[in-house]
Amino acid sequence: MTSKGQISVTLFIVSLLVSSLPNFVIHETTANPIAIYIEQTYGYLILDNNMSMPEALVNFTIEPSLAGGAWVSYDITMNATFSFLSPETQLATIGLACPNTWLSNISEIQILENETLLPHVILHYDELVSENETQTARWDFLDFITFNCSLEADKQTDIVFLMDFESRTAENGFTFQYFVATAHSWNGTTHEVIIMNMKNPSLLQSCSFSPNDFVTVDNNPPWRTATWDLTMDVFEDDYVQFTAIHNQPFLPEVTPSDLMLVGIAVSITIGILVMVVVVVKRSGIMR
Repeated sequence: MTSKGQISVTLFIVSLLVSSLPNFVIHETTANPIAIYIEQTYGYLILDNNMSMPEALVNFTIEPSLAGGAWVSYDITMNATFSFLSPETQLATIGLACPNTWLSNISEIQILENETLLPHVILHYDELVSENETQTARWDFLDFITFNCSLEADKQTDIVFLMDFESRTAENGFTFQYFVATAHSWNGTTHEVIIMNMKNPSLLQSCSFSPNDFVTVDNNPPWRTATWDLTMDVFEDDYVQFTAIHNQPFLPEVTPSDLMLVGIAVSITIGILVMVVVVVKRSGIMR
């Protein structure tokens, strides 16, 4: 979503939402992959609730840099390990989803199982469901980075996600959100640790982390680190997030109506000046 003074970009690991806050660039990234399968008869995307994800460790590094003029660049890396458990041996399909307009910001994607790189295929929503699909029709702006992983019955399998992406903004603030609510879709209890490492906070007017529940913030220059240690059965928020306020003044967004008003004002001013000159000249002639 985009509104005046605001850009919203959202990445989800398997389900995605786009939201916005005034005067902020917003990234949303879900904490938790979700196992899915496709019901070809009806074209529904269905969540597989037979699997569990007992552990998740998600580590972000967020590094801002001044990119010239009013621009600030954010380099963000994600290193996450998700532990899956299945009651039966199966080849599970996992989806990593993001807006189809956003993939160009990702410079690298790696998905690893036992240090082996897993192939992935990027499919648009329309390639996964039929035209009759209505239940998940609001997801039609998604691309799915899909891959398969082998799960043995009652044996924990660790999948590693590595991702690099960048955001550039000329707004006066930036918020990076990590969506954790999808952990509730897994069978059983999920214990999740989320770490956000912010480098060089001195480049910013301020930076903060929220919510304040279950979080520890450490300052070790040039790093500021927030660590959430969550048991998802008792954590009620949908997100954890990092918010920055920029030092430099940012130019407001100019709309066509703004330009029209400026044009009218300039025309009126010129008209008044012309009238003044004419009156002065006539006064001189009369003398």
